[in-house]
Amino acid sequence: MSRQILVTGANGFVGQHLCADLLTRGWAVRAAVRDVDRAVVPAGVQVVAISDPLDASSWRSVANGCTEVVHLIAKTHGRAVGNIEEFRTVNVAITAALLDALGDQVRRFCYLSSIKAVGEGSDRPYTEDVPCTPVDSYGVSKAEAERLVLASAHGTRSVVVRPPLVYGPGVGGNFLRLMEAVWKRRPLPVGRVSAQRSMIYVRNLTDAIVRTLEHDAAPGEVFHVADTTPWEIRSLLQHIGQLLDRPPRLLPVPPAALLLAGRVTGRSDQVRRLTASLLVDTAKIRSTLDWRPTVGERQALEETAAWFRTAHLPTPG
Repeated sequence: MSRQILVTGANGFVGQHLCADLLTRGWAVRAAVRDVDRAVVPAGVQVVAISDPLDASSWRSVANGCTEVVHLIAKTHGRAVGNIEEFRTVNVAITAALLDALGDQVRRFCYLSSIKAVGEGSDRPYTEDVPCTPVDSYGVSKAEAERLVLASAHGTRSVVVRPPLVYGPGVGGNFLRLMEAVWKRRPLPVGRVSAQRSMIYVRNLTDAIVRTLEHDAAPGEVFHVADTTPWEIRSLLQHIGQLLDRPPRLLPVPPAALLLAGRVTGRSDQVRRLTASLLVDTAKIRSTLDWRPTVGERQALEETAAWFRTAHLPTPG
């Protein structure tokens, strides 16, 4: 008998990949979306509409019969500071409504959080026992949602997964903008930036999520996930340039000058992400769940670049 799993936020970047991964592993997948007609999930997924994600009764019918739930719905974009209630509505209140709707039939609840619930980087890699000191509204709301999940009636059956930046075919946001900047040969003032950033390929993330659903040691725990080796910003851009046949234009601007420019222009958050290291320690999930990334960084970047060429570059003619 196949297992029935509910995936919320299934229309998103991670959700589409997770649904596809679960199908290949024999799961019966139910995808909760706001608009069934605009669903972009893989064939074979049962698509159901969630009429009001803030209403527990709406979730009750959607989740009926599911024994596992992966909760991906999240607000990730918007002003970093000043609109905390907008982030709380999506990242905390919807999570609360979903938890209230779940019955005893749910044996595992996986909440996809973010390393930003911990912070924006430090001199040492983040482990799971580092106190959470998020610096923006997104991180604050994700940390609050984590506490809600683990303190709920389903806490002993729940698991929290904290990824850093996720990339892969279909990626948007900052990673897509970096690839576009390299392709268009825009000047990038990071030639003297030596910061390193942990990231995770989307297929590695979905594999880790599935492991938390299946392993008996996962419930009640928080796990950090990342690819094996972090990328230095310069090296990442250079490698993207090689894959796209577009050498990046890296300007040798001192990091101190970049930080000053960020404060003057009101873009300190963006500059900090380029100039500061953010490293994730994955020893816990490796030892507890025996998980390792299945796709290496080079292959992952090659697959992402191949998708970018197909989806975003004009066809030669």
